[in-house]
Amino acid sequence: MNRTKIKFLVLTAFALSSGSLHAQALLKGRVVDASNKAIVGATIRDLTSNKQVITNQNGEFELNSPSDNPQIQISYIGYDTKKLTADGNSFLTIELVPQSQVLEDVVVTALGISREKKALGYAVQEVKGKELQTRPTNVLSALSGKVSGLQVISSGGNMGGSNRVTIRGINSISGNNQPLYVIDGTPIDNTDLNSAATINGSAGKDVGNTIQDLNPDDIENISVLKGPSAAALYGSRAANGVILITTKRAAKGERVDISVNTGLDFENVVRLPKRQKLYGQGYSPTFQVQNINGTDYKIVDYAADESWGPRLDGTPVLHWYNLNPEDEDLYLNPAPWVYPKHDVSYFFRTGVANTNNIAIAGNSGNTNYRFSYTNKNVRGTVPNASLGRNSFNFSGGTQLGKIKLSSNFTYIKNSSIGRPWSGASNRNIMLEAFQWGAVQVDYKILSRYKREDGTPLAWNRTGWRNTPEDEATRFIDNPYWSAYESYLEESRDRFYGNVGLQYEVNDWLTVGAKAHGDIYSFQAQDRIAVYSRSASQYEESSNKLNEYNYEFLASAKKNWENFSLYANVGANLRDQQRKVDYAITSGG
Repeated sequence: MNRTKIKFLVLTAFALSSGSLHAQALLKGRVVDASNKAIVGATIRDLTSNKQVITNQNGEFELNSPSDNPQIQISYIGYDTKKLTADGNSFLTIELVPQSQVLEDVVVTALGISREKKALGYAVQEVKGKELQTRPTNVLSALSGKVSGLQVISSGGNMGGSNRVTIRGINSISGNNQPLYVIDGTPIDNTDLNSAATINGSAGKDVGNTIQDLNPDDIENISVLKGPSAAALYGSRAANGVILITTKRAAKGERVDISVNTGLDFENVVRLPKRQKLYGQGYSPTFQVQNINGTDYKIVDYAADESWGPRLDGTPVLHWYNLNPEDEDLYLNPAPWVYPKHDVSYFFRTGVANTNNIAIAGNSGNTNYRFSYTNKNVRGTVPNASLGRNSFNFSGGTQLGKIKLSSNFTYIKNSSIGRPWSGASNRNIMLEAFQWGAVQVDYKILSRYKREDGTPLAWNRTGWRNTPEDEATRFIDNPYWSAYESYLEESRDRFYGNVGLQYEVNDWLTVGAKAHGDIYSFQAQDRIAVYSRSASQYEESSNKLNEYNYEFLASAKKNWENFSLYANVGANLRDQQRKVDYAITSGG
């Protein structure tokens, strides 16, 4: 009796087991896009059992289902979610269709993590790279008016001067109010390389801040993180917000793509302050009369640096250029006292910026790459001002089974000469012409700024006699002398980028590590020439930075029937070294 009972139970269990095996199906398939390229990381979910798997590097998957013909759901960021009833006896090829609206709602946040805007606890606004069509020397100037709450104060011009960016106003009356810049996950230094005198507006030449090294031809999009909670993603450096910059990659479906772009920009000084045109140099409404070699001449108050003098009525007088014995045709030959044919607008020229870019990109499914080279040459709007820039960018990645390798490197070489003077300096053309200048000065004649012996020809001189004391510059340097003799040379080499490795532990957990670097060396040589109004001097300065960031990140993504989990755990190690050197020598 007992033996028969045991046999019956065993048979019953076997029957139940056989029924279970008969109802189960093993689904196999591949998920692709419209160009038949594999979609890696797509989620396939069985709506009956709620089981799910993720496609591998070839877009393939296997899913055990308790049903012969299960209903499954396929989803991937940027594509329409698809549902279908699967046939367990055949290999499935599933094509996903891009969803245009989704791409506008997904942004890259800290550490390269993609999130939906509606899931963020802070404000984010994007600017696409195609909106930066002007291709300025300092790309930040192109953000003006494109992001709400973001203010850009720019020195302007193709010479790439300073830009000050604030997000949602001023947070500190004494500290730095600018945001943190992050390019492809790499924090980028944005030090203002100007001297303290230039920054506070007293005098100097604006060399700009270091974020101007960014090449607009390589930008895919810019995300502005505005909220204070965004600072928690990058620490105290992001207290004023974060500007995330993503560079271009090879697009899916490309084999080899070669693009060539060239551009030509012209820059002119559109508006200058108005000047009165009725009275010339001096403080008295009448001319002095001086007997020179037996002849009486009306002479100008050459030492005056204001124009409250005699009325410009055409009276023949000895101008400053009539006192140079080397000019036989002009020497002691009076000329009319009138407003000049070539006033201060003659000093400024049409600035020209020529930009050429070539990019080569390729994508073979598991491997992608993009190489870009950009050359920019600028002629400034003031004499002897020019800038040259060469930018090289490489990005690439490859999938090796469960391991993904990625890299992004950029090298920039900058060099410039003759940046214009700024601030309250007697070499700033705006002050020379409009605050301390003489209205009757002809700038075409002024362009011959020195004698054969190298001494300056000054309109603002002590007196009419041809002595070193009278010929010396009184208050204001000839602006052409400032441009060609008291000029700045500078150069900057910069390298930044990252290399990373990511490992797919299973279908819901990935771990990765990245190393980021930002390295630059800035060198400058500035001078005030001998015979200038100020004491002559020569100075050299250098600013070197080495910053490295090492990060680790583990990301979990798992869905259940009624809820889902998105978790990230990471760590960052920052190592920064800066060296600043300065030397100056002064003459008498």
